[in-house]
Amino acid sequence: DYDKEKLREFYSQRGYIDFTVKVARGDLLPDLSGFNINFIINEGQRYSIDKININSSFVDDKKTKFLLKELSLQKGEFFDSRSLDESTKYLIKYFENNGYNFIKVVSSIKKRKNLIDITYDVTEGKKKFINKIIILGNTRTNDNVIRRELTVLEGDPFNKAKLNLSINSLKRLGYFQTVNYKIQNTNISESVDVIIQVEEMNTGSVSLGVGYSSLDNTTLTFGLREKNFLGEGKNVRFETSLSEQKTSYNIGFTEPYFLERHLSLSSNLFDEEIENKKGDVKTNRSGVNFGVGFKFDDISQAIKYNFSTSETTTSSSSTAASETGEEGKEITTSSVTYSLFQDTRDNYFNPTSGYRWGFDNTIAGIGGDAKFYKTEIKTKSY
Repeated sequence: DYDKEKLREFYSQRGYIDFTVKVARGDLLPDLSGFNINFIINEGQRYSIDKININSSFVDDKKTKFLLKELSLQKGEFFDSRSLDESTKYLIKYFENNGYNFIKVVSSIKKRKNLIDITYDVTEGKKKFINKIIILGNTRTNDNVIRRELTVLEGDPFNKAKLNLSINSLKRLGYFQTVNYKIQNTNISESVDVIIQVEEMNTGSVSLGVGYSSLDNTTLTFGLREKNFLGEGKNVRFETSLSEQKTSYNIGFTEPYFLERHLSLSSNLFDEEIENKKGDVKTNRSGVNFGVGFKFDDISQAIKYNFSTSETTTSSSSTAASETGEEGKEITTSSVTYSLFQDTRDNYFNPTSGYRWGFDNTIAGIGGDAKFYKTEIKTKSY
């Protein structure tokens, strides 16, 4: 019976809609060593696609033309049951992503001679409301850290497109190995529960490195980073690098949701000492920056103030020639950076779709000695 079904599937994928298995039997061999299995089949007519129609109360002619071009089935091709299923899935996903809910797509086939017409009837189910949002699996991460990423709330009309955006936002946090959800009917009329299941992962990291370069000789690096400090989504980091010619450290902290709003606060403190190989020219740089950011959906913007000082000293016995005139002077840099970036990736660690772009604009000269203007643009697409 399974083989008969596989044969029907094979032929329906190649345009033979009327295919039938007339007889399927097994005959015992004369020497009793096994069986011969015989299938007597009728292939029937092979059909090509003539017309494809989409019937729906919320689809106009312009949108219908667009959708027909995007379907896996096209006029003139031989009928393929796989393409019929894929086209159905595409229509459901398209309408769900455009705000329609509980979409139902039913396909029907009308035969005439060796041609077929395919009609998709698209309907939307009754509007339902979210009764409860239940979060499971977060033994370490606080519930509010997850809920603040959601664009749907309890009591809202159910919206599949917004729910998918919320799930992708959770995946981009980098706190969870997997994020899944399911919709569950309730005893309350016209309401559903949304159950979000997360699998947490280690968000802290320790890095230790040893390197060598002709400039700094042997370098030791050490770093500590926690992206989800105390399960509250805070980002804490410490990095240091030690070598014969260079010593540096950086301490940073970011609060992504200050006062439980889409308002982030960040700060960094850094210090760096550099010495040339002869040891007669030394440079010290240190500074601090503070930033405040705003987030709207997947678009974020931030304003950061940077303050740093640098001083280069040269020993009296040095033969090094100055090209910048900075030796012996303390240079103060005071600058403001405006950042704008967007992240639509579907996953933090293994993105398969979406993009990320960023724009940084820095102006130095708001007090201090250094004056410059810098623009930086970065983009990634998956």
